[in-house]
Amino acid sequence: MKRVYKNTAARPIDGGWGVALDGRPMRTPARHELLVPSKALADAIAAEWDAQQDEIRPATMPLTRLAATAIDRTGIQRDLVVAETAKYAGTDLVCYRAERPPELVARQHAEWQPLIDWVMQRYDASLAVTSGILPRPQSPAALKAFAAVVAAQDDLRLTALHAMTAACGSLVIALALMEGRLNAAAAFAVSQVDETFQIEAWGEDAEAAARRGALAADIAAASQFVQLLDGHRKERMRSAFRNGIAALAISLLPLSAGQAQQPVPAECAQNAPVCALKGGDRQTYWNACLALRDAAQFLYAGNCRISRSYG
Repeated sequence: MKRVYKNTAARPIDGGWGVALDGRPMRTPARHELLVPSKALADAIAAEWDAQQDEIRPATMPLTRLAATAIDRTGIQRDLVVAETAKYAGTDLVCYRAERPPELVARQHAEWQPLIDWVMQRYDASLAVTSGILPRPQSPAALKAFAAVVAAQDDLRLTALHAMTAACGSLVIALALMEGRLNAAAAFAVSQVDETFQIEAWGEDAEAAARRGALAADIAAASQFVQLLDGHRKERMRSAFRNGIAALAISLLPLSAGQAQQPVPAECAQNAPVCALKGGDRQTYWNACLALRDAAQFLYAGNCRISRSYG
């Protein structure tokens, strides 16, 4: 496909941000208008289109592909995408260890066991580890916990999580990447422990190198996609926190004699869920104002993720 436009730019539209090509709204392959919640993400997508030369090469626009997939596929086939992603927990890469050589066994344990321990603490999901290739069933409780984590993502983050999981071969690694426990380079490295060990022993051919390069690029793009989305979430979190503080301060002002009670600010009645820490447990509050009224420690905007306690 040839490039026929000259200018690209992010543009505000109802409910978020889009991208304009010569002033006309960009549309997905299914002809939906491209809409994302973050200006930073819209700017990055516009930059992908601006970087195209005479021929448009979709393979060089991973952020565009992820956004379009979220709109055209995930939004329509959400249950299928959730199921495809969550099923990795049943046979997750980090649960299958080599029986030998000892050096590989030790490396797998050093790289993968901390992630298994992390998901246990983070999601209350205990994963069984086995040696060899024969499958070992995971507990229904663990699978249910992972399915709930996946289903809790919005369409855009679910699309990125699906891409991360497929590229890593592991839902555990993908969740660690999405939550910032690993960066993209570390996630790629820990997902390639077996392959790297073999390369160190026998070398790497061009086909394997190209495949690894493509996987690393997919992981990096999905990670960047989430980071650009999280910029919007963090700003909402800061705004919710500022509004909650202001609302609480106003509502607690002492009344002068004969002064009528002032109405609670609108921010204190808005539905803007936040996660806060109360008595060692995470709780979802209607908004930051109510969390502060309950003397809870504000953690982040949005519903609490799956976890019994914060520690």
